[in-house]
Amino acid sequence: METEISLNPGLNPGLNLDVDAADSITNTKSSAATAAASSAAAATAALHDALVASVAASEAAPLEDLVPVNPELIADGVVAASDVAAAMDVSGAESVSARTVQLATQGLVKSYGAEPILDGINLQVHQGEVVVVLGPSGCGKSTLLRCLIGLEALDAGSIILDGEELKAGAASLAKLQRRLGMVFQSYDLFPHLTIMENVTLAPRIVAKVKPAVAAAEAERLLKRVGLWEKRDMYPRQLSGGQRQRVAIVRALCMHPEVMLFDEVTAALDPEMVREVLDVVLELARQGLTMVIVTHEMQFARAIADRIVFLDKGKVVEESDPESFFTAPRSKRAQEFLQTFTFNK
Repeated sequence: METEISLNPGLNPGLNLDVDAADSITNTKSSAATAAASSAAAATAALHDALVASVAASEAAPLEDLVPVNPELIADGVVAASDVAAAMDVSGAESVSARTVQLATQGLVKSYGAEPILDGINLQVHQGEVVVVLGPSGCGKSTLLRCLIGLEALDAGSIILDGEELKAGAASLAKLQRRLGMVFQSYDLFPHLTIMENVTLAPRIVAKVKPAVAAAEAERLLKRVGLWEKRDMYPRQLSGGQRQRVAIVRALCMHPEVMLFDEVTAALDPEMVREVLDVVLELARQGLTMVIVTHEMQFARAIADRIVFLDKGKVVEESDPESFFTAPRSKRAQEFLQTFTFNK
């Protein structure tokens, strides 16, 4: 990675929500809830409440839009600013299931050797929907994301993007990398480039955006995530949470139609996890279509429109987050969730 420049359009996203708003709600809970917070179960519930409250607070005092629209299109009159605002209004006038299917797979199969990692995956992701993929280690979650963005060749099945079928082995799978963005666990920032250079490289080289336009958009997004003053630093000079937020900005600068997040907090210290999750929560509020792989259960419950549970390369269960976490239908999902319950 350090010796070969791969201009994958979706290498990492990051953004900060109003943590104080969530903390203030947590601090004003009743004395009974405060006493119960001493237990692990109450602490978990408090985190869930804080995440949900964070989204509610952002509605009351909306931040500048994080989902970028190519400024050249607006400046050239290709897209009207009013149309952009209307397109980004996903206030929930229609249910998620009634929206257009933006990304789907049919019978997706991927094997390493004789062992299938993904075995006939059928998945639909609607416009503006947040799908969270859960499952035990080794069940194929990360491989699914890598197949969706074309980093892994399919052995069978197809990927459908906005109604266009991209079959296994087709050269057209490369176009997925122009329309989808992906954020990895390990940031994948170029260590020899400054933060500003990392963020503007792909827009300039791949998307052919004018340098001045790319720089202006990078400035807006870096300011939004609180990292503009770090623009001339190198990745090694930033914390893990800061690097992950830079990676998110870099992905957003390529204007992805769908964002894929693969365990973006796995390599972070606990205190850094929140600053990255807040960014993803804000993107969800603004209606960006996302597929998220995570082991942060309370985050999954707060952000997901739908949970997809994988095991041994198959979809075992799909449901809304409340149903999944309170009354999972499959025995395997029940066993999986039980591993996150601790009794003294």
